Amino acid sequence: MENIEKKYCARCSSAFNCGAADISRCRCSSIKLDAAALAYIKEHFANCLCIDCLGQIRAMFEPNSKPH
Repeated sequence: MENIEKKYCARCSSAFNCGAADISRCRCSSIKLDAAALAYIKEHFANCLCIDCLGQIRAMFEPNSKPH
């Protein structure tokens, strides 16, 4: 059984496939965020973010990183 759910990004509202039910299959697990970025996300968003927004937030906190 596939654990993929269609969701809408809490930041940009774009549709994406969320695999959080099986985090090893979720694209977001490929984005490594530091503690400050994680705290920012937790403070500002109540639901999942798309891979593009996660990359943009990582770049805000780690200017030398690639968006994703």
